[in-house]
Amino acid sequence: SMLVALVRGELGGPALAAALDADWLAAREGSFLLLASPTIDAVVASSLARRVGNPRARRLLLIGERMLPAEAALELGVADSLVAAEVDSLKWVHEWLSARSARALLAGAGLIRRRGGDVLERAEFARLFSEGVPRRGLRMFLDKRSLDFSDDLEVVTI
Repeated sequence: SMLVALVRGELGGPALAAALDADWLAAREGSFLLLASPTIDAVVASSLARRVGNPRARRLLLIGERMLPAEAALELGVADSLVAAEVDSLKWVHEWLSARSARALLAGAGLIRRRGGDVLERAEFARLFSEGVPRRGLRMFLDKRSLDFSDDLEVVTI
């Protein structure tokens, strides 16, 4: 499975820790990640360290802003995408996922979680090529069609 989190408004505490642990973190324009309010939350700190690495997490938590705006979160590598304020969240997630191969996304999420390195990455790409996943996307590209993998997609809101 792959977990996509979308931050809207102000998010802190356990909910922020869960969002930071997601495979993909999208933040809506104008939203804020509450890294510390009023003190540093250990669960948020550990999730932030997993996402951006210990040195950057320490800098963010100790000398950074307590309320990190979505735009800054994207620039600092805390968030992966910035969602326009006027866009419907569920529609954005569906469109974002539909333009990508579900198999490739799942493979990428698994590689990131396992931190397997080059050998595991090469094996995963070989598996995807043997299943024809890149061929399907390449065919759409060569036919000048927009990438659409929506038939492989099931979006569940939790």
